[in-house]
Amino acid sequence: MDVQVVHEILDELLDAIVHYSEWDIAMKARSLKGTATSESLLTEQVVNGPHFDLCSVIRAAVPDRVLANYSLRSGTEVLQLKCVDQKVSGYCGHYALHFALCGLEMCRSSTEARMRGYLEELNRTGPFWRRYWFSVKELMAHVRKMGADSWWPWTHECVMQGDMERSYMCHLLVEDCHSRHLGGTRLITALQYAYGQFHSNVASICELQDKIDALCRASHPTCMVLVLGVTNHWLTVLTYRIPSTARVGVLYLDSNNTPVLKVSDEELDRILHFKEQERVKNRGQGYSPWQRTIKVQAWKDQRRLLDVLSECFSGTHNLRTELLDASWNSLLESYYGNVCTHGTELGHQTMCLLLLVQWLQSERHPKGIREMQVSCLHRVGAQWLSAKLRDKIIKWMSDVRYVCQDSTGIEEPNELLKVLDGLEQSLVQNISTRFTS
Repeated sequence: MDVQVVHEILDELLDAIVHYSEWDIAMKARSLKGTATSESLLTEQVVNGPHFDLCSVIRAAVPDRVLANYSLRSGTEVLQLKCVDQKVSGYCGHYALHFALCGLEMCRSSTEARMRGYLEELNRTGPFWRRYWFSVKELMAHVRKMGADSWWPWTHECVMQGDMERSYMCHLLVEDCHSRHLGGTRLITALQYAYGQFHSNVASICELQDKIDALCRASHPTCMVLVLGVTNHWLTVLTYRIPSTARVGVLYLDSNNTPVLKVSDEELDRILHFKEQERVKNRGQGYSPWQRTIKVQAWKDQRRLLDVLSECFSGTHNLRTELLDASWNSLLESYYGNVCTHGTELGHQTMCLLLLVQWLQSERHPKGIREMQVSCLHRVGAQWLSAKLRDKIIKWMSDVRYVCQDSTGIEEPNELLKVLDGLEQSLVQNISTRFTS
């Protein structure tokens, strides 16, 4: 049977099983796709911010929809809302996109009743699956358009597996009629984060910081949505600011419905144990060792990333500084953990040189340092280095030069010294600029 026919039949079945509401996201998308041209989509009234303090309204009117209420390190309030539960692994990206569109419709709502209507859509199964099939149809249309030039993940098999690949999410945020109607990538940003580091490109992270700065400066209510790919899971964060009260509110939407943002590592282990018991009960088997590790890591990354973002929303931190901190601290920890484990001041220069060569050959080649850490520093700007990190980098360069003083004729250390020459010039210029300004 033709895939398109199967999709249409499933749509009809879902329509019969679950009643449409006037807030139905998929119905809104179909209406836009059927009646609006590309040009009119772009000129529709886009979201400029919520008409209400969403957190206050939700707490007062529908407190049962609040799964958890956090006050993060920056003092920013975060409400984690109960959302439709993800029953099958792999579909989290489609849930995250559904939540993002519902969230922006909530911000756009001119009445509290309308806002609460879209709030309810977050917790209903039928609307999610209808939106899922709409997204699948859009992705499949792009696969057909690519024709013989299609490649992984743009194949029929990959799309139908249900996983939201990064390229799928980027495509839908740009091309989907409902996303564009609500402002598209002006208001919705996809961000990748794993193992304590950003995995989106430098330009997109700097662009996101500019959007956060604009939100903090805006003289009118404004909002933004982040669709976060954290380790192995997609989730959604809606942030809004109301200038009249100087209030920044955050709604946290996760299809796993697991409150992990303020719990200790020991509590994460208890949550994992509980979830594994539930899995054994429902599926007859628990998690593999890799699954246990990746789940806990994902929760830790979610916890860390929300702290970082909340500090940026409050104006006390900057993603550019965070990006440099994560990139360079990873390098410095690797160096001091593998090369100068005893400290150069103890006279272990010869041993450190041997360890340095091994480290450069097997762990961090000079070319990689140039193209990753140094390139990141140049693209972001040395002025965004924290004073603490700048001092650590300067000390590292001094330690490396000490270790390399007898490295004549050894390729890797001498290549690293050339990298340091360019890095030192950037840092000296930055220090001079700070001093003169």
